[in-house]
Amino acid sequence: CKTGRWSTLQTAVYLVSSSVGFGKSAVMMTLSVAAAHVVLVPALAVGGLAVVGAPMLYLRKSQQLWQEATMRLTEEFWRRASPDVFVEAIEYR
Repeated sequence: CKTGRWSTLQTAVYLVSSSVGFGKSAVMMTLSVAAAHVVLVPALAVGGLAVVGAPMLYLRKSQQLWQEATMRLTEEFWRRASPDVFVEAIEYR
């Protein structure tokens, strides 16, 4: 039984939208540079992957921390709960 889920919605939305926005920018930059300097396309592709991947990597790490916080808060809640709370939780199921 869990009491809820800990997460920071604002952070998650920012990281996902940043990744999408950076991806669009990287594609546009790569296309414009490719038109002028074809030799630089592989370097820009690697840079674009790094720019897009960094927010997603940070989001994944944050989700792991949120999961740990959820477990810690849930365990602390049930450790401090009175017997009446246990009875109510069992009857509610």
